[in-house]
Amino acid sequence: MKYDVAVIGGGPAGMIAAGRAGEIGSRVVLIEKNKDLGTKLLITGKGRCNITNKGDGLKEIINRFGKNGKFLFSPFSKFGVDETIIFFESKGLKTKIERGGRVFSVSNKSRDVLDVLIKYLKKSHVDVKTNS
Repeated sequence: MKYDVAVIGGGPAGMIAAGRAGEIGSRVVLIEKNKDLGTKLLITGKGRCNITNKGDGLKEIINRFGKNGKFLFSPFSKFGVDETIIFFESKGLKTKIERGGRVFSVSNKSRDVLDVLIKYLKKSHVDVKTNS
């Protein structure tokens, strides 16, 4: 099979990138070294998966990375905190905002977050290669 796009890494960023490329018509392969996708995602936030943080503005977030953080302005202005929440909500994952602006799924289960991403890959016809 020939692919238009190869994404290396089956974490959340890789899954969203691969899913989006497939969604707009590219033939995509997602290559993950582990046997399962999203291994680290499942343990974040003590198994609850902190999806994003709402509170600080874009400039405050970028300032946390020091002078080298300026390169983040463009991507974060296109797909930032609000877009992340909208992405998951549009895929059926209800979210809530807790103390400190931390955003979690209403279910408090990181597995639900991972399931949304895996369904997105399937719907976008992404060919997933694990243990690769």
